Amino acid sequence: MATREGQRRLPYALLGVADPMLEPHRELKAVTGASVAATATDHRPIAPATRCGSTPPGLLGHDVAVWSVASGCMPDGVDLDRPNAARMYDYYLGGAHNFGVDRRAAEAVIAAAPQVVDAARANRSFLHRAVRYALGEGVRQFLDLGAGLPTHGSVHDIVHVTDRAAPVVYVDIDPVAVAHARLILEANPAAGVVHADIRAIATILDHPITRQLIDYNQPVCVLLVSVLHFVPGNLADVMAALHVRLSPDSLLVISHGTDPGSRYAAQSDAVKQIYTQTATPISYRTPDEIGALFTGFDFISPHAHLPGGEPPGLVAVNQWRPDGTSPEAVGDERVTPLAGFLAAVARKPPHPATGTDQCTHQTQ
Repeated sequence: MATREGQRRLPYALLGVADPMLEPHRELKAVTGASVAATATDHRPIAPATRCGSTPPGLLGHDVAVWSVASGCMPDGVDLDRPNAARMYDYYLGGAHNFGVDRRAAEAVIAAAPQVVDAARANRSFLHRAVRYALGEGVRQFLDLGAGLPTHGSVHDIVHVTDRAAPVVYVDIDPVAVAHARLILEANPAAGVVHADIRAIATILDHPITRQLIDYNQPVCVLLVSVLHFVPGNLADVMAALHVRLSPDSLLVISHGTDPGSRYAAQSDAVKQIYTQTATPISYRTPDEIGALFTGFDFISPHAHLPGGEPPGLVAVNQWRPDGTSPEAVGDERVTPLAGFLAAVARKPPHPATGTDQCTHQTQ
């Protein structure tokens, strides 16, 4: 198989799609359902995925998933009749790693709430800014929980520009996302992929791949970007277990959907209804509930050059340290309500936080 810079290339021809590395990555630039649909036709797979026949002998578990992606079919463990949130997100970003069932659901979401495309791009831009901030703070280990499909501009793309040896571990529960990531990262010794539910935090942190790449005695940047609103229930125990294992000066990066309020109630309800078709329906949390996910961490000021006195904490996802390179404007109303996307970055302090459960210490 052809290689570029020592990495094995995913066999896009077998999947019936254009190789995004051989032609410029095309993001969805429109914000209305009709124009997005027209733009998106440029990179849709030619044929729907099919069920695999007999697999080569000796392949088990993840190896079956990797083989199925390479051969253009999906194993029995992948539901081809149900949309997948990670593949829908890939579609919003202009990716090609999605199926007809995902595109139909994504287009329904776009028709109900056209700003979802801007929301996806704003989240991806926030991810980039947070990773660059971590690098600037000297953090050289990254754990991306609920990473989704490895689309253009993933964490390792940003990290390895600065330090090609800096380890990056991706974690996802979707076998398609895991299979794609493993093929793309196969020849990259500084990156690994773990197939796990992000609620099984001990399993993730003690996984052989994670232990091989991540040194818990050194700071780690943990990323939970646009994923936790697909994880229902109380996450206090999960976040507490994560906090205990991380060294001081580790960073926690979260963006999360919240109820955008009565003005957007119809859009919000329509989007939530569409996502009930997936295995991961949307579960909004309130700003206070999102803030509680950072318990034990100190919020970093979302404004890099603002004088003291500005309270740190959650801000609209496009307003966390905007750097002028993001496609969306800071005050653009299409972006700030989105589905109420909020974001923050926080640091584990040298000593356990004291006082109130909600961390309020500001760090520049």
